[in-house]
Amino acid sequence: MSVEITALQRSLEAILEHRAALRKDYVDRDREIGMEIKTILNRIRELEDNASPRTETENQAPQYERPYRMDVHQHPARKKRARYDYQTDVVPVVLELLKENGKMKSAEIMRALHERHNLIFSNPTIAMNRIMAEEPSIQKIDGYYTYQQVALTN
Repeated sequence: MSVEITALQRSLEAILEHRAALRKDYVDRDREIGMEIKTILNRIRELEDNASPRTETENQAPQYERPYRMDVHQHPARKKRARYDYQTDVVPVVLELLKENGKMKSAEIMRALHERHNLIFSNPTIAMNRIMAEEPSIQKIDGYYTYQQVALTN
């Protein structure tokens, strides 16, 4: 039995090594192809920029947009993360809202924070959990957030 296990383990190791080699070859080849693409795009742009002046009929030909981009790895800019001081900026406002309205859903609180105070949260659940951690008198009961005064125990 142990001979068979040893043989299977060796087979597994060989297959894993082969898999790793294939991945390395793929990454290397992909990098080479990326460089080739970049070189070709540079050459196309160079030829387009140095092209002879167009004749009158060529100037009337419809212009096309280039279907390629020079920087393939460019990503759209991410919005900057909003950072709020919960203790001074957020918790007092939420307390005021809950005292006015009694109980509110998370979406209602977030809408009011956005409309009245221009406070925007990317994840309302995380924001509300943080608010409840900062202020124990804010509780979630049956999907509604409420204000309940916490009794002090001595």
